[in-house]
Amino acid sequence: MLPTQDFEAIRGDTFGPHTFTITIEGEDLSATTVKIQWKKDYDANAVLTLTPSTSSPSLGVLTFDYEATSIETANIDPSTYLYDVEITFNAKVKTVLAGKVIMHPDVTQ
Repeated sequence: MLPTQDFEAIRGDTFGPHTFTITIEGEDLSATTVKIQWKKDYDANAVLTLTPSTSSPSLGVLTFDYEATSIETANIDPSTYLYDVEITFNAKVKTVLAGKVIMHPDVTQ
């Protein structure tokens, strides 16, 4: 079953940083790439795309941090968005986390 985690954010604020650790038994994750997208619905264009760097990838364990800057969140309309985290390693693609992000409007600008 795909792990899920929901988040809340405020438009125009820095979102994160968030740290994730992924374990995939027996896989060399040293050359793994990570891609995260937020979308209004599954078939919509992404309102945010992040490609965080990984730290200390090793056999079976991958840790990465990601954050969206205040500039990146400033133009995202308040709403609920879907996101997922996709990793690519050893010619394989795997979605490892998904959920919702509730973007709240900002008051102070």
